[in-house]
Amino acid sequence: MQLEDPNASGVPYQWNRAARGDRQRIRDRQGRLCALEPDELKALEQASTSALVIDTFVPEGAIDPVYFEDTYYLGAGKNGQLGYRVLVEALRQTHRMAVGTFTWRGKTTLIAIRLHQDGLLLQRLYFADEVQDASEIDRGAEPKIRDQERTLAERLIGRAGRDRVPPGALRGRVPEARPEGHRTEDRGSGD
Repeated sequence: MQLEDPNASGVPYQWNRAARGDRQRIRDRQGRLCALEPDELKALEQASTSALVIDTFVPEGAIDPVYFEDTYYLGAGKNGQLGYRVLVEALRQTHRMAVGTFTWRGKTTLIAIRLHQDGLLLQRLYFADEVQDASEIDRGAEPKIRDQERTLAERLIGRAGRDRVPPGALRGRVPEARPEGHRTEDRGSGD
């Protein structure tokens, strides 16, 4: 059943405007009030189409990482190999990333698509009003920093600095599970 917004003739009903409760009340094309059970509402939401729309292309690094919500690998999908490879190569040559929207199960989110290794990542983005302005954070008073303190900090950064973070450095600090029967050397206090 395709439902239309009773306030806008011919426009599909906007599910994000619906109030949820035990039952969902909306009107059909004839203006009759319909009650949808939660399972019916869920089935309608799942039946809605999914779409990925690219609106613009921005330089790599143009989006502040504070806006990144989460990341997914983006694959070519069935019959999408050519388009996928063309986008990968075009983004590589232009040093750009795509920005657009992704709609799935009736929910639309802001996204960025960027190169990663030899493929693409889809990163969901927060909208600007979802990110707290840094000026709202109390940073305390500005202390007087001596030249020796600044020089020491700069030396530490220089010694520990890298051009890239090696992937192995991003592993968790929890020891990996060892095969049963595997023994490790005890490096206790020597007691």
